[in-house]
Amino acid sequence: MALDKISVSPSDYVVLDVETNGLRSKDHDLLSLSIYKPDDEKELDRLFPLDLNSAVPREITAINGIKTSDLKKKSILLKKSLMFWLLILS
Repeated sequence: MALDKISVSPSDYVVLDVETNGLRSKDHDLLSLSIYKPDDEKELDRLFPLDLNSAVPREITAINGIKTSDLKKKSILLKKSLMFWLLILS
């Protein structure tokens, strides 16, 4: 099937954006998760605190725009965060 013949309704998908400060999960942190729902144009963002590193390197900030100061006083409320995302996606 040719891609130009596929019709996808905005209500059929969400866009997930994941930002990290590297590609190795044992060495790098998850910095943020964002979900965009095209059908209602809602964008939801969640920043996470640094866990494995003390700062976001300048070269990472240049790529994703996230600075160490953006992550200060952020907490991981995993259960509440997961419930929040599930409610939004349903």
